[in-house]
Amino acid sequence: MLIPQVEESEMSSSAYKKAENKAYDFLEKMSIKKIFTEMMLGAVLEDTKFYYLRESMNGLTFQELPTDYCLITSKNEIGYEFAFNMTYFFQPGTRLDQYPPEFTQYYIEMMGYDRKKGDIRTNDVIVETKNGQWSYWRQLDPKKAFTFKFNNVVAGLTPPLMGLFLDAVNIDQFRKLYKTKTTLDAYKLLIGTVPRNKENKSGNKADDFAITASTVAKFATLIKNSLPDGVDFKVTPFDNIEAFKFDNQDEKSNLTGTALKSFYNNSGSSQTFTINDKPNASSSQSGQKIDEVFVSHMYSQAEMIIDLLLNNHICSKHRFSVKLRGTIFDKKERQEDANQLASIGVVSMDLIASARGLNARQLERLIAKSHARGFPEKLIPIQSAFHSSGEEGEKGRPKEDVENLSDAGELDRDENGE
Repeated sequence: MLIPQVEESEMSSSAYKKAENKAYDFLEKMSIKKIFTEMMLGAVLEDTKFYYLRESMNGLTFQELPTDYCLITSKNEIGYEFAFNMTYFFQPGTRLDQYPPEFTQYYIEMMGYDRKKGDIRTNDVIVETKNGQWSYWRQLDPKKAFTFKFNNVVAGLTPPLMGLFLDAVNIDQFRKLYKTKTTLDAYKLLIGTVPRNKENKSGNKADDFAITASTVAKFATLIKNSLPDGVDFKVTPFDNIEAFKFDNQDEKSNLTGTALKSFYNNSGSSQTFTINDKPNASSSQSGQKIDEVFVSHMYSQAEMIIDLLLNNHICSKHRFSVKLRGTIFDKKERQEDANQLASIGVVSMDLIASARGLNARQLERLIAKSHARGFPEKLIPIQSAFHSSGEEGEKGRPKEDVENLSDAGELDRDENGE
């Protein structure tokens, strides 16, 4: 929502309306929904993403800077200020013309640095170490260089999902174990014992079998060829052989599901829409709230960045602020809230429009388009038969002929005198 920071008396002036249209043009051209969604996804993975405001013929956009070449130096009222290591452009494949023009000037100044004469840019560079490399770091303008950070309390880079990487690797291992388990459940092993020579009266002898080895091998081959897949046959000369079974006692055990539950428990995210087979309404709503809070706290950073751009680059006289609200989960709730406020006289085009994924100007133009083309007059509400009039102006369902009436219908008509 676009909230004006001016007095009510100024809102009817032509200057204010012009400034408001400029603000809406900027927000629509910038596609803040798309770009801040991408920035948020990057921050969730890496904790901090570094961006630089780049101006072009089509407007303003955010250009991502390589994280390994950015260094947080201080904090201001919006976020963190940082410096950029110009040695990034020493690498093959990097081009200065793909970055804002000021980066080219920074690079030229860095290459023209003279140690003997001293550096006249002391206030613009960052002293990182004492070995002379400090001259490579360039402090960027805080009005153009922004950080989008998941954990905005600590300056260090601490990815929120870093602790889950090892658990994610274990999921693949558990998946392989579960595959082996299910394979063993369908595998059977048959073992046959070669009989010994019971007719031997002189005592035990080595290799005193009743069947020769060649005969055993021949019959074993015949048996194995006739067995289906998953069943094997082995021959052994040992006595008291037991059958081998690979059936798992816990048939409902799912190693992969157990690993996934552990993964989502450690992440702090809701499991309602992932591994819960039968979620109820209460658990679904609770899970939605957890997922919303996990990322919605970053709305404030986006709001401060947009406010700065609006008031410094777009509208200098009339100031505006932006309020971001809602997710894909609470769209219906926001619509009901806007309708409820309208029923008590608090009619806000911004609330009604934002609940439907639009801004106030877009909704206003849609309404104006409908009236300009006469859509409200062309729409005829559908009436049911109970509210339509008959040929003689009678209301309700038309009377049936006597021959079409049932016994109960004739009795009812007689009782009512019709």
